[in-house]
Amino acid sequence: MTIKAAILGASRIAPRAFITPAKARRDIEIIAVGCRDIRRGHDYITAHDLPANAMSYEEAATHPDIDIVYNALPPAIHLTTILPALKAGKAVLCEKPFSMNAAQARRIGDAAIQNRALILEAFHYQFHDAFIDFKRRIDRGDIGEVFAFEGKFNVVITETPGELRFNRALGGGALMDLGCYPLHAARKLFGEPTDITARAEIYKTIDRNLWARMRCGDVDVTLECSMDEVYRGDPHVMIMAHGHKGALALKNFVSPQNGHRLIHLTSKSAARFEHKETPSSYRAQLDFFISAWRDLTLPAKAYPQDFVNQMKAIDTIYAACGMGINP
Repeated sequence: MTIKAAILGASRIAPRAFITPAKARRDIEIIAVGCRDIRRGHDYITAHDLPANAMSYEEAATHPDIDIVYNALPPAIHLTTILPALKAGKAVLCEKPFSMNAAQARRIGDAAIQNRALILEAFHYQFHDAFIDFKRRIDRGDIGEVFAFEGKFNVVITETPGELRFNRALGGGALMDLGCYPLHAARKLFGEPTDITARAEIYKTIDRNLWARMRCGDVDVTLECSMDEVYRGDPHVMIMAHGHKGALALKNFVSPQNGHRLIHLTSKSAARFEHKETPSSYRAQLDFFISAWRDLTLPAKAYPQDFVNQMKAIDTIYAACGMGINP
């Protein structure tokens, strides 16, 4: 069976996050690209050699031939573009962050359940073997009981005309674009956060640098994210867990296919591991998404509470910084 897919947004992320892994599977055909500017959609289709037609967001999201929808649009328009797809019964793979705030995430989650439609937030790193190995070592007690966790996503984001990450109204800011990754990892590993404190360096209404502390279960968590120029040529992208028997670090955890190191430290040794011959995080994510879509029991019983909880944590961090919740 050939799976018919639509992409919402002629975006920079879609080629590596969806188009390339979809073509590699050979059972997915991208037949629609939803765009605000139809002419740009035609150019995008030509540039990426897609057997697709350009159309409006809603036409692509609800087209009767479409099975799955990949939403690569800014967070500010996720709600209005996802709801029509879910109401039409389409499965949706949505780029992070899921929405602008928890209230929007709740509306999307309710629509998914009401229409028995699958939705997945695209935190692709969690499906790569490197992170799976990291989590496995923690779960089986390789470093003993974990008492602290730190996560960093610090990379330069250059301010250019139209750059959405410098526009809070569209869902910009360091936490929304970068810090959401280590926050998601902390939640996935140790549970939902409490006792959140945070501070941010504000630049033109967005958080250019942000630091947060919280408790996830019994673990003290510290997170930092930055879009600052200081990280040009020297990005810091890592997660690290500290236990009573040692520590475990995963460098470049977000896109491990581009080079990563899993380091296991004890008082007597340091071991390094890599997962080279393994699917990319994007391919692994797409494989998981398609498997979930084909499992007809999953959408009926799985409320997407995880996506709501992620946005609740982001709301709380922003409130702790004195920035208020995203509109």
